[in-house]
Amino acid sequence: MATSSFYADITIKDKKTAKNFLKAMEDSEKAPKKKINLKSKKVDDKETLRRMFLK
Repeated sequence: MATSSFYADITIKDKKTAKNFLKAMEDSEKAPKKKINLKSKKVDDKETLRRMFLK
């Protein structure tokens, strides 16, 4: 999900739309979550860190 979508304004003007929106939010909370495996390594060499952040 794009970060900008977190800041989008929404306007709900009727009860049906509000109920549908809340149901969608509740259903998404119950949906199975994807397990993400990230591979990483610890970098504590100052020169390596400097090169990484200069990119």
